[in-house]
Amino acid sequence: MIVALDLPDTEAARALVIALGDAVMFYKIGLELFMTGGYFELLHWLVRSGQEGHSWILKFFDVPETVRSAVRALAGSGATFATIHGNQAIMEAAVKDKGDLKILAVTVLTILIE
Repeated sequence: MIVALDLPDTEAARALVIALGDAVMFYKIGLELFMTGGYFELLHWLVRSGQEGHSWILKFFDVPETVRSAVRALAGSGATFATIHGNQAIMEAAVKDKGDLKILAVTVLTILIE
C-alpha cells in the first residue's frame, strides 16, 4: 500500500506517518507538499525513520534532458521511487543516471472532461 501524503504541510504529513506506524511502507510525497516547503526535510526524515520503503516522489514531466537531470539530482537523496510521466524518450532519459532509484512510469493519464 502507498499512502499519499497530500496534506497542507509537513507537520501534518509527519503526524500521519507516525499514526500509521509500521502498517505502511511507502509514502507518496507529492507536488502539494513540495510547494509548501520542507519537502526534502520530510523525505530525509522518512529515510531516517528506518522503514524499508520510503517515498514515492514527484511526477517528472518535461523535456528528456531536464527529466534526466532531475532524476540524477534525486538519485542520492534516499528516495525509493521517482514517477515519470511521458513518452519513450522521456522514460529512456530518466533511467540513464538513476542509480538505485526505481522509476515508475505513467504513460497515459485519463482525464474526464464534463
